[in-house]
Amino acid sequence: MSTLAPNDKEKDSLLPKQETDLNPKPQSKIVFWKHFFRLLPKLHGSPRLLSWKGSLYPIILMLGIVIFNLWAGRMYGKVRGKFSRALLDYDIKMFYAALQFGIIHVSIFALTRVALLMTQELIAVVCRYYLVSTLHTQYVTDISGHESNMLYKMNHLDTRIPNPDQRIVSDANQLSILWAEVYSKTLEAPIQIVYYWGWTWQLLGWPAPFLILGFYVVIFIVTQFAMKTMMKSVFKQEKLEGDFRYAHVRLRTLAESVTLHQGADRERGHVQSLFGRVTKNRFVIILKGLVLEAISMVASFNSKIVAYGILGYYVFSTKHFEHAATPGKMVQMISDAIYAASTLANGFANILKMVARYSQFAGYVSRLGDFTQGVNELKECYNTPLYTGDHQPPAVIDTFTHLPALFHENQSLATTTTQTPTQTTSLADHVDQLSVHNLNVYTPMNERLLIQDLNFTLAPQESLLIVGPSGCGKSTLLRTLAKIWPYAKGTLLRPSSERLFFLPQTPYLTLGSLRDQLAYPDPGESLEDSEAKRVLDLVHLSENWLVRLDEIPSEGDWAQVMSPGEQQLVALARLLHHAPPWAIFDESTSALPVSLERELYHTILTHRITPISIGHRPSLAPFHYWMLNLGMHDSRTQWAFTRNPEHREMTTAVERRRRKGRRSFDTSASDEE
Repeated sequence: MSTLAPNDKEKDSLLPKQETDLNPKPQSKIVFWKHFFRLLPKLHGSPRLLSWKGSLYPIILMLGIVIFNLWAGRMYGKVRGKFSRALLDYDIKMFYAALQFGIIHVSIFALTRVALLMTQELIAVVCRYYLVSTLHTQYVTDISGHESNMLYKMNHLDTRIPNPDQRIVSDANQLSILWAEVYSKTLEAPIQIVYYWGWTWQLLGWPAPFLILGFYVVIFIVTQFAMKTMMKSVFKQEKLEGDFRYAHVRLRTLAESVTLHQGADRERGHVQSLFGRVTKNRFVIILKGLVLEAISMVASFNSKIVAYGILGYYVFSTKHFEHAATPGKMVQMISDAIYAASTLANGFANILKMVARYSQFAGYVSRLGDFTQGVNELKECYNTPLYTGDHQPPAVIDTFTHLPALFHENQSLATTTTQTPTQTTSLADHVDQLSVHNLNVYTPMNERLLIQDLNFTLAPQESLLIVGPSGCGKSTLLRTLAKIWPYAKGTLLRPSSERLFFLPQTPYLTLGSLRDQLAYPDPGESLEDSEAKRVLDLVHLSENWLVRLDEIPSEGDWAQVMSPGEQQLVALARLLHHAPPWAIFDESTSALPVSLERELYHTILTHRITPISIGHRPSLAPFHYWMLNLGMHDSRTQWAFTRNPEHREMTTAVERRRRKGRRSFDTSASDEE
């Protein structure tokens, strides 16, 4: 029962990360195949590579359709020969038989082609469903034993996977479409080649299929050089598209700041510059693709010419067709031979056509393979235990490790080795107190020690106010208490997540109705109207917002509808609904008037919620029993934990109000206390 969002001062960190390595080195074939076999079970929804639930079912389905399609194609190829023989031999019965044969088998062949295409589309949809579901599970999930999840780690602490949202939304879709096409063609083309190889051999003898093979081997060797450069350009294009998207998302999020600074011209120039790079690289891909497409199209259109050339040799230089009983029979044999040889050549041409698709497919495999590899390595970093043997503290139940600088800028993910974690923080969730012992908190990558050897213990109802200058580590300490900041070491004992609530300066408002906001993270249906009215009354929102309890704003986002102060009041109403014993405030009332802030703190204490607050207003001090002052340069540890001399003893007043059933205090009355 915890809600968490970054501080407003870090709004920019909410945005997708900009990709900086615009000239990635093509990954080796070994790395590609590792990524491919890691992704393949995810595409088919099975942990095993081959299983009835996973990839075997579509393989057998596609294989059955392909084989039936080959038989239907052979029957279709005989139609022209039957008509030619009937017309040349002037045989009316044979003509009617050919007509009946043609109608049936052409229709069957057309329907099997439709079935093949539909199956390919269905495989793409199903594969995308399984792949995205798996990626969602990896991306928006808790790390075992920790309050933090992979979503926070990848967007705020780790830089190895830029734009993870683009990879899930866009790259996974493209990969699924390409995989369905590659899947279909890779099954169809070899079977087609083997099938028509045998038929061509039967009709023309063994030299014919080998001559066709030799022609396409030469073409295939030429295409390999173009394919290597295409893969690099496709990978680069996705990075450039990510940067372009990042710039627009950032522009939309910070539109007000841009307008106030009159920076429209500069921002327009920036996004247009990025778009120019996207367009330039797209032209490069088009030119490289044009070479590949030209080679494949020339090979495809020449497939019949190759077949006619080989057939001409047999007609004019051998006596291969002299045993035909009639001219019509000889024409039928020639027609069947032309169809068999040209279809065999077309099978090789289809493989060449897929070369460009293979290069695009490899690019997406590389990006999503990097994603899954990064997730796995990130999990390993956070699951390295600190305490072993007899030295394990009895109250500590789990550990998480500091995230090292695994990857440096402009360095390829696939070629970088993981360093050993060096800092650890131990945590426990089964106590009803908050205590830290010898806690050291660092900036990312251990660049600077923010807090050294911090020690304090809070019992229930012992509130704490954390103060200090900007940059001294106040918000970072709260993230450490929330178990989402890994750059720390020491021991932390704290209540369970269900008993601890977090309120950031900028509240998180989920997509949904106002009822959903108040009940979050529980479903909105769990919140009764009477309870909604009660908590809205407590924060003075019921008059304007109770009638909109089940409304979903047309903008889709309550953050665009509510003022910053109203958003903070909704977060406080959410807190009062859940009423946990502990709550951590990161300047969570900074947008509220002082008088309303004081009244709400009275209400929070009335509900027996122990606040741990960050704030700069002097008006907060009377509501906190302890004070933690950070950034004290005249102290060795640079912190001081002391009894707050400004604390007002309000226990008696709070108990009196609770007995009377009142939920808030009058500001003037609280002053008299």
